[in-house]
Amino acid sequence: MKKVTLFNCTQQELYLLSPKAWEFCLMHIARFARHKGFYTEGYVAERLAEIKAARAIPNHKIRKDDSGTNRVYLDNAISDCCDMFQALKSLIQSAFTADLLSVKYEAAGQTFYAKAYQGNQSAMNDLNDSAIQFIENNEAALKANNNMSATFLSDYKEIIAAYEAQREAYDASIKELKDLTQGNTDANNAIYKKMMDMFADAKIVFRKEPEIANQFTYTYFYDLIASPSVAGIRGKITSLTDNKGINKAVVTVLLKGKTVETNKLGKFDIPQLASGTYTIVITAEGFKTVTINKFEVKTGVYNTLNVAMEKEEVAVV
Repeated sequence: MKKVTLFNCTQQELYLLSPKAWEFCLMHIARFARHKGFYTEGYVAERLAEIKAARAIPNHKIRKDDSGTNRVYLDNAISDCCDMFQALKSLIQSAFTADLLSVKYEAAGQTFYAKAYQGNQSAMNDLNDSAIQFIENNEAALKANNNMSATFLSDYKEIIAAYEAQREAYDASIKELKDLTQGNTDANNAIYKKMMDMFADAKIVFRKEPEIANQFTYTYFYDLIASPSVAGIRGKITSLTDNKGINKAVVTVLLKGKTVETNKLGKFDIPQLASGTYTIVITAEGFKTVTINKFEVKTGVYNTLNVAMEKEEVAVV
């Protein structure tokens, strides 16, 4: 089952605030040690090392590069197999009379072709197996009158072998992608949990010193790393009619010159805004333009802006 992140911030923000929290813990390590003996300088060093190791895990875009590349190669291999099957059909058409073609095409694997062409692995295996078996069973008829070349069967087998190798490479890259992604999530969740456990212990250690206890909180350290560089606006642009996200709606922050487009789900992200009030204009093809005046952006957090747009009335002539 896919695990979800436990923390309510970005991964990079977690990597910024958690070391500061442990460095602050180190300043009071003797007090922590009197509460629980495992609090030592070495224990804090282990936590910092875990954060460093998590940061070293390739980010999502890097992780997807290998699988994305292998997907392109696999699609090419699928296309090559389908081209060979079409070539086989051409040979069948030349080798057999018209009344036999339907039967021969089916024997060669025609019923698997459509799904195989779409990338269905099982159908592709059935198509390739049927084609090779058909050629071997009908080799003499296919070669008659110099119809099928002497190398066609070996060429077909070579194409299939290349496809199978690329299928294995793609499957392996997908597994690695899932493992790395899950490993990244597990590592980040562990960093967050151990930090929050330390904060809980701090409440006990400094129960009579609220000025210190209140510093051992997630909010306190998040505020320390918050800056205009992590402030911004996030939100979703939807249709008022059906509440579905609008793809490629244009969100513009006037005066700042920042413009972004929504994704297929209607979501957008405008980072790196200083605190202040802004005028935001939202446009989308087929919808009425929306202008929002005096939208407040607070430093250090992502401000949410969700907008439902009305469709333009279309004049009927």
